[in-house]
Amino acid sequence: MADDSAAAAAAHATAAPIEAAPLPSLEGSAKRLVGKVIVITGSTQGLGEGIALACAHEGAEALVIIGRQEAKGAAVVEAIKAIGSKAIYVKADLTEPESIKKVFEAADDAFGRVDGLVNSAAVALRGDWYTEDIDLFDWVYKLNFRAPFLSIQNAARIMKRERRGGSIVNIGSINGHGGQSNLPAYACTKGALMTMTKHSAWALRREHIQIGRASCRERV
Repeated sequence: MADDSAAAAAAHATAAPIEAAPLPSLEGSAKRLVGKVIVITGSTQGLGEGIALACAHEGAEALVIIGRQEAKGAAVVEAIKAIGSKAIYVKADLTEPESIKKVFEAADDAFGRVDGLVNSAAVALRGDWYTEDIDLFDWVYKLNFRAPFLSIQNAARIMKRERRGGSIVNIGSINGHGGQSNLPAYACTKGALMTMTKHSAWALRREHIQIGRASCRERV
């Protein structure tokens, strides 16, 4: 028994070491998105831009940059191409259903499929329960809730057609759990987004479309 233990210890000591698996990083050491075409709303600046660059570092084949500011969109596209991924910019007003439809038509025309979608575009409109303007309230819902709904709808149609499955991430907020008193409309849209994420994940699971939520904590 002692000889067996000694032999096992000696064998272990001379065995080649096992390399640690790479961890995800901004530089894309894990390369988890190789071959993927990803649409990211609100990606001409801020969080959406950071997500787009991270996806490029992770080896994404192509990215579709969405926003209203053409100069910023063009700059993000060039930054992505410098990393090594393909990219196009599509100018869009996400409060308009037809504009959202054109985003996915452009992605389909350019790359033939959509493998991933990140719903990042949103606005944190401030107000209170006594003075919230109804027109601004409706506009916030169109951008923060209806736009992700329609984006999922358009992306899912392409994913179902291609039969490759897909992944969708909705950017939520801690405000979706109740919210600050000066963010009534915003908080409600993020709460609705949480429910939609659960519902769509259940409804689209048979097509192997995974849908989840990532939260960020805003400084407001």
